[in-house]
Amino acid sequence: TFPVPGSRGGPREGVSATPNEGATKPASRSHLSTPREGASRPTTQQMPREPTITEESADDARRHLYSVAAGGPSAQSSVNSSRSTLRSRRDPRSRASAVRSNFPLDSLASLSAEERSKRAMECSFCRSHIKEPKVFCCTRLCKKCLQSHIDICAIDNQVTCLVCRSNVTIPDHSQPKDLWADQFRTDVFLQRLQLTAEEIKQKHECYVCASSKGKKTAATVFCFDCDTYYCDSCNVMHLQLRGLTSHSTGDLATLQPRDIMSRRRLFCDFHKDRPLEKWCRQCGQALCQLCVEEHNKKCSVQAMSQLAAEKRGLLEGLKEEFDSAIKRAEEEDEMLRDRGSRVQMRVSQRKEDIEAAFSRIEAAVAARKKQLLDELADDSLQDERGKESKLGQIQALTGALKDNGALAEEMLSCGSDRDLIQSADDLVRQCMTLSEVSHNASRFTYDRPMSMARVDTFSVNTFITLLAALGEDTSDSMVAFKTKQMSLRTPEDKENPGIKDVLLMENNVILAVDNNNKVIKAIAPRDVSGFRYLRLDLKTRPWGITKLQPNVAAVSGHQCLYILTVSADALSLQTTVRTRKDYWSIAALSPINIAGAVTFPPSIDIVDITGRRLRTIDGESNGVTILKQPNFLACVNGNILVTDRQDKSLICMDQAGEVKFTFRGSTKDGLIGPQGVCTDQSGRAYLIDSGNVFLVSPEGKAMCKLLTGLPDPRAITVGPNNQMAVSMDGRGVTFFSLTELKGPY
Repeated sequence: TFPVPGSRGGPREGVSATPNEGATKPASRSHLSTPREGASRPTTQQMPREPTITEESADDARRHLYSVAAGGPSAQSSVNSSRSTLRSRRDPRSRASAVRSNFPLDSLASLSAEERSKRAMECSFCRSHIKEPKVFCCTRLCKKCLQSHIDICAIDNQVTCLVCRSNVTIPDHSQPKDLWADQFRTDVFLQRLQLTAEEIKQKHECYVCASSKGKKTAATVFCFDCDTYYCDSCNVMHLQLRGLTSHSTGDLATLQPRDIMSRRRLFCDFHKDRPLEKWCRQCGQALCQLCVEEHNKKCSVQAMSQLAAEKRGLLEGLKEEFDSAIKRAEEEDEMLRDRGSRVQMRVSQRKEDIEAAFSRIEAAVAARKKQLLDELADDSLQDERGKESKLGQIQALTGALKDNGALAEEMLSCGSDRDLIQSADDLVRQCMTLSEVSHNASRFTYDRPMSMARVDTFSVNTFITLLAALGEDTSDSMVAFKTKQMSLRTPEDKENPGIKDVLLMENNVILAVDNNNKVIKAIAPRDVSGFRYLRLDLKTRPWGITKLQPNVAAVSGHQCLYILTVSADALSLQTTVRTRKDYWSIAALSPINIAGAVTFPPSIDIVDITGRRLRTIDGESNGVTILKQPNFLACVNGNILVTDRQDKSLICMDQAGEVKFTFRGSTKDGLIGPQGVCTDQSGRAYLIDSGNVFLVSPEGKAMCKLLTGLPDPRAITVGPNNQMAVSMDGRGVTFFSLTELKGPY
């Protein structure tokens, strides 16, 4: 008695047979569900459902894969808050090393068919034989490994993919966390492949001998069409029977799981002798012809061979893309490794430079030396972490590409039509995602700016006070050296000097406005050595001073402007110009036009040297308040700089009142009470604020903090030959020499 194809070992039609007790029945084809004997055929709603395969889901998967490979939204999510939290949970270097070990770099083309099959059956995390395979974003993991990854890395209801770093949302996070892995789709192809391998390892008895003769004869042959095991003699008879001569058999000694997977005929579980030939798109299940006739007429049914051919074409079209993506990833891996070597060489060289420099000035710079070495070590560590992270991403991508490539090869070589239909879409989606990731060079390019300390002989041979600049990027910085300090008190003074404003002229004469003594004081250098003190008494208390010409200055007083000439030998009052207002501070816009700050109402007047008011910039423009408490003024490129103490800002505006920029301090130090301001020939502003002097670029950006810890500074001026003077309440004027740092030191 021989089984009819599809009868699962049952007797042929018209041939009676009574199997003995204990006869071995062949395994179920589906491995997943075998109806009980005599079970009635269920309705469409009751039939076991396979994962639904639709064209829409295939397209979505394809777009998702290409989006990740191109660095799209899925790729960009790799730098979100979830990734930052994960980084805090694990050391980035150990995490990157773990990822690299999980995704080893070896050439997919160099693997044999057996090795590819082995790799396709490996878990992407533990690299062991996959158990209960689960599809997780770009990889396939053991259910246990996936649950472990969820337990460690889950944030709220999201888990980060090991390869593309995108966030995967748990479908139903209301369930207990230890059941979250169950919600991910089981890879039915790998599951069937595993069950088939286990079936082959078992010892089988000849079904004919056991059922007809009551003998226990070891089976040596498996018939792919009958789905039955035979001994040699029964197999000879089996192949001689009419209608069975074309059956295909395989020797159990050499039979591989892939042989059974690819050649075994699939029959309907309900109509035993009917092959599965159709596929219902809506229900996602295979049907025989009789099932089709009984199936829901609203469903769309297609021939399995036709649909499987489409899926096979998709997988075959991915082979070249796999190779290209792997090549790109390996090239990026090599580049990053080469960069690591170069960085280490630079680190070594910088360390030698720092050690050599500090050996010459060790007594004075021991603390700074330690700081620089710490910064260097930290910078090197940051670079190493960044490199390790990028290497981990590349190797994870490469490993995933090879895993999926191996699985695609395996599916193409031994997957049945149903396998292709059920699993090809996931594999296509993953491949397209990984391909787009590999196309996005910005995801793997690592060009972190190096901020390592640089030292040369200039910094070693100059002043010890430059130590603060060692190891820093000082291309936009200056250093101010204190040269002298003068109280500016003279025997003629009746009160302690109250220096409200200062001005350095081009002939190195310093002018100081002494408000308490109603006098303009000048310090002029002598021809040989020392200084000459000059003074000019005024009728009213002076406030601000500005330079109109190289030897002409203007001073603001009570409702007037004093125009005076300056030389190394004398101060001369040329004229007194009447104004209608008191100007706290003034700034020359041209040799004939002057801007003056008015305290109340807060505004700025532009007047000429005859006292005629040309224009007023009030405190509002288009309903927006510009000025609250204008204080000191300066001019830069025809624009007006004004410090506003109440607004805690430095405002730059044109002569029409349009604001160009507002400076409120650096990112570390906000302005507290800005006062004096001046500019140099390069358009940079020097701003006094709460004991500090800021250097501000012409665009209104903080360049550096030039001085700190000044006692009660008020006014500032910069003259020729890199000289700077700062007036301090009750302490006269302090002079500084400026050194501009042209580059890194």
